Amino acid sequence: MHSASAVTADTRRPQRSLPRVVESLYEVIAQIAQEGLTLLIVEQFAHEVLKVADVAALLVNGRITFRGRPSEIDDVINSAYLGYEAATESGLV
Repeated sequence: MHSASAVTADTRRPQRSLPRVVESLYEVIAQIAQEGLTLLIVEQFAHEVLKVADVAALLVNGRITFRGRPSEIDDVINSAYLGYEAATESGLV
């Protein structure tokens, strides 16, 4: 049995180097995932994490409302958080 580990990063603080840090973080995450380690990533900016994800889940009001491939979740995210009409009108869907 493997023990669980956790790494956290607070990317809410405004910093000029933040985009480079986040980009580097996702590169490391992709490498770790390629080694077969399962990662749970909670991310406000879903489009970034979906680039390295094998499985995506959408949590709304504390419940998983969708689970599937990252390519399947875009419309679900837009609908859940913006409402389908708002997402369509803004050009997100």
